[in-house]
Amino acid sequence: MFTVTVSIDPHSVEVYGLQYNVSFDPDAFEVMSQSPGPFLSQDGQSTFIIQKIDPEIGELLYAESRYGTKIGVSEPGIVSTIEFKVKDQFSSHGVKEFVLNKVIIVDSNLLTAGFDLSNGTVVLLSSSVSNFTANVTEGEAPLTVCFTDTSMNAVSWSWDLDGDGLVDSYVRNPEYTYAEPGEYLVSLTATNELGTSDTVTETITVYGVPAACFTSSVTEGEAPLTVGFTDTSTNAVSWSWDLDGDGSVDSYVRNPEYTYTEPGDYIVSLAVENELGTSDTTTEAITVYGFPVADFTSSVIEGEVPLTVGFTDASTNAVSWSWDFDGDGAVDSNVQNPEYTYTEPGEYLVSLTAANELGTNDTTTETITVYSVLVSDFSPSITEGEVPLTVVFTDSSTNAVSWSWDFDGDGEVDSNIQNPEYTYNEPGEYTVSLNVTNELGTIDTSREPITIYGIPVAGFTASVIEGDAPLTVKFTDTSMNAVSWSWDFDGDGSVDSNVRNPEYTYTESGKYTVSLTVENEPGTIDTATQTIRVKSSSVPEPPVINSVDLFPASTTPGSTLDVSVDVTGKVGVIEVTAGDVSLAKADGIWKGSIPAPDDLGDYSLSITARDAVGNIAETSVPYHVVRVEGGADITVSPRASDVVAGNSVSTGIKVKNTQNIDDVFKIRINVDGVPASYLADLSGFSWTETDVQLRAGEERTFPLEVEVPAGTAPGYRLFKANIDSETSAVYGFDTGYLVVS
Repeated sequence: MFTVTVSIDPHSVEVYGLQYNVSFDPDAFEVMSQSPGPFLSQDGQSTFIIQKIDPEIGELLYAESRYGTKIGVSEPGIVSTIEFKVKDQFSSHGVKEFVLNKVIIVDSNLLTAGFDLSNGTVVLLSSSVSNFTANVTEGEAPLTVCFTDTSMNAVSWSWDLDGDGLVDSYVRNPEYTYAEPGEYLVSLTATNELGTSDTVTETITVYGVPAACFTSSVTEGEAPLTVGFTDTSTNAVSWSWDLDGDGSVDSYVRNPEYTYTEPGDYIVSLAVENELGTSDTTTEAITVYGFPVADFTSSVIEGEVPLTVGFTDASTNAVSWSWDFDGDGAVDSNVQNPEYTYTEPGEYLVSLTAANELGTNDTTTETITVYSVLVSDFSPSITEGEVPLTVVFTDSSTNAVSWSWDFDGDGEVDSNIQNPEYTYNEPGEYTVSLNVTNELGTIDTSREPITIYGIPVAGFTASVIEGDAPLTVKFTDTSMNAVSWSWDFDGDGSVDSNVRNPEYTYTESGKYTVSLTVENEPGTIDTATQTIRVKSSSVPEPPVINSVDLFPASTTPGSTLDVSVDVTGKVGVIEVTAGDVSLAKADGIWKGSIPAPDDLGDYSLSITARDAVGNIAETSVPYHVVRVEGGADITVSPRASDVVAGNSVSTGIKVKNTQNIDDVFKIRINVDGVPASYLADLSGFSWTETDVQLRAGEERTFPLEVEVPAGTAPGYRLFKANIDSETSAVYGFDTGYLVVS
């Protein structure tokens, strides 16, 4: 609180009234009261006073005048006294001005008098309040800190920057560098104009830069290897260890221990941090060796000389290898994966000694067996002769332990005896083979031909054995084991032909003995005879081939074709042939079958009919061997048939051979797969199973009568018509419906 007075000196002029304004700082001051002087009332006269205070703009109004009388006051005096309060002693300090304005002085003549104004000032002195800020309060040495004074009412400053009790600076805003880590108590003493001082302190923490470092109890050894790690880092408060080099933290202990169970090179890293989180890392290598285990594989473990064997090391934890290939105790190679050639037969103990980096070693062995070269060879006691021929075989193979003989060339083993004997009962060219095997299972084969001749047996047939002259007879050889033929057609003892199947015409009637003499390769002979009777009567008309039926006329390779021939003749027909096949007569028709060729194509089958006197009739029919295409269609037509229970209904089965070959099909009626509630009663069907011959592309419709038993429930009754062929493996079906009412 303080007081401001407003005074006046009239200088002998009688003052009747006055008015003034005082302007002040409204942020710093608050008007508590305003009291009159006295000035005009100093002579005891009453006065009229007006006062007004505007605290928002900092303005105070005062006006005073005499009542009644025009007599003024001429003596100096205090006009008014104003009491102020300082709002904030800390923020309002300093020189504050009070401005006197809008002054009006009226004398006793009611004239405005002149005046000299004098403004006033107030100096506010607050207590000193020390305070400061630092740009950083912690950091790593060397740490430079800038201090900024924020004290109030201070005119001087004393800084102790390192906490030693000594003033280090009088500068208001000093800068200081901390070279060593530690905690420093910084103090500022601030003093105001009155000499009042205040002190404030703050701590500056200086950390050292971390330096990672550690030692290991050992740096190498065999697994399992336990290593103790000792931290020797500086300025560290936390430790992160990666002990196996996998990038993951394994321990936060300052001095850990770790056991390495697997061999390898491990990079151990230690990351340390100081209080600020600054880190440093260091590493060291730990080498862990595995205990060596010797092992190897061989490209072969047995074989014939010369035998080259590749050895592949399969050892673990090995860095050096010592090989003894021949079992003599001497090192033959130090290569990891060597190769060795054995030039002599025998059993060899191969050893490998494998060692690790520390010199620890292990040894393993394997046996290599080397055999002599296998050679198959034999000799037969005889290489050709007539049946029955017994041959003794003598083995002359080398290094064989087993024998397999194939005497007749059929690929089957006939004997396992080393020196067998075999009797050939059938003529032919035989290749005898001997497979020999050694201990390895290696096989070698040798072969020798054996030729077996059959005893010749003469035989032949004649196309006719009697007839009218001129009579032409075809002779067909049926001899066995023959290689040459000598024919005497007329029985005169002279050879008439050496052709195997000759033809001879008898122009004169008579009885002729035909002889055939045959000979085999060794020269053994045999003779057969037959009588031919030639008459002189006229020749009757030849037979007539009325029709030939060939089924199937279109077929596949290797199938069977059925042949049916209708033939008549004035002289009884005694033989009908289809190609080389003789047909048999049944119910007046000559029937038989022939195999279709194995190759695709168009063919012609010759048909020959011969009567009792030798007259013949010939014709041919085409047929085709094709690759099968297409299938078979079957349709129930109509598919749905309305019928009243107890009545019959007619429907049909239409089938079509859509193949490019003739075929025989089976047509069946069944209810396979039909739900029980829809089953048709097959007992009323006129059809069970039928074989149907259809030419390629042929279509036929077969009637089907169905009797529906009385009492059959109304509704749908389903059945299936199936068609299939075993020849071409085709299949088809259709479903028929009986709508029973």
